[in-house]
Amino acid sequence: RMGGIPVIGLPGNPVSTLVCGQVFLLPVILAMQGFAPRPALRLSAPLKSALPKNSLRAHYMRAKLVGGEIEVFDRQDSSLLSVLSEANILAIRPPSDPPRAAGETLDYLPLDTKSEHQ
Repeated sequence: RMGGIPVIGLPGNPVSTLVCGQVFLLPVILAMQGFAPRPALRLSAPLKSALPKNSLRAHYMRAKLVGGEIEVFDRQDSSLLSVLSEANILAIRPPSDPPRAAGETLDYLPLDTKSEHQ
């Protein structure tokens, strides 16, 4: 807070800004509008392909929900708007998440209102 006003800083890369907006900013805005405080909506679905282990921090990966399965995009650079434009979800990898096999369930955040998770 600065002078009693809530302040949220966002990163400079566009994809990182969108992720932080979904995870942190949207719940704050909803709470400020009088809605009950709640975390961002998390759903789950099986992975279409295997994923390697995750690093020591949480990773919100651009992905697409297709046919009820999560397809994680290979390219995850936080400056790639082209990948973001194709994504309709963010696949959530917890810190130090072990390798995941195809078919394992993974949590995700929906990014739009038109995709099949609705």
